[in-house]
Amino acid sequence: MNKILLILSLFTITGLSGCTDSDVDDTPLISVLRIYLNEGETDYSYNSEELPVLTQDDVLTVVMRLDGKGAELKSFHASLVGGEGEEMNNVIRVTIVDYDEDDVADDSNLAKPQDGWVGFVDGVTKSEITTQVKVYTSEQMEAEVGFYLFSRAKPDQAGEVKMVFQTGERVEAEPEEVKENMESRI
Repeated sequence: MNKILLILSLFTITGLSGCTDSDVDDTPLISVLRIYLNEGETDYSYNSEELPVLTQDDVLTVVMRLDGKGAELKSFHASLVGGEGEEMNNVIRVTIVDYDEDDVADDSNLAKPQDGWVGFVDGVTKSEITTQVKVYTSEQMEAEVGFYLFSRAKPDQAGEVKMVFQTGERVEAEPEEVKENMESRI
């Protein structure tokens, strides 16, 4: 047991020493503001563990604030992690559905919101963006979506947020079944 704690302590110290304040301060920041399922009113951003299993035709809406920490924003990308290509797009698709049009470049190479890409015009250091994750399957699987933000100051270093969720058949208990289960426990 002591060996495991020692190894973890060494790993933690080594891991922390590899990050300097300047590395952390220059990385753009993505803040998740709200997460909604199927235009519902429940905000899952504070308690994502309560997000139910996503099933066919579910739409997860994610609202984010993008901050270059003083540096100009370069681009934002949202995609399924480990699943590029036509096959995965038929299972889960990530698109950008709302953004400030004054912040985003008109260039067709930089602005492809239907594919999860936008590039920013010069001078934009903060913005807000809304993405949607659409589920096209009821197959049981674990999916991971990544959101990446690049700044002009450090184009090779992205701020990122990753969300992991389950897809499959959603089982919802009927109110009578819940009542019966509670009575049988008493």
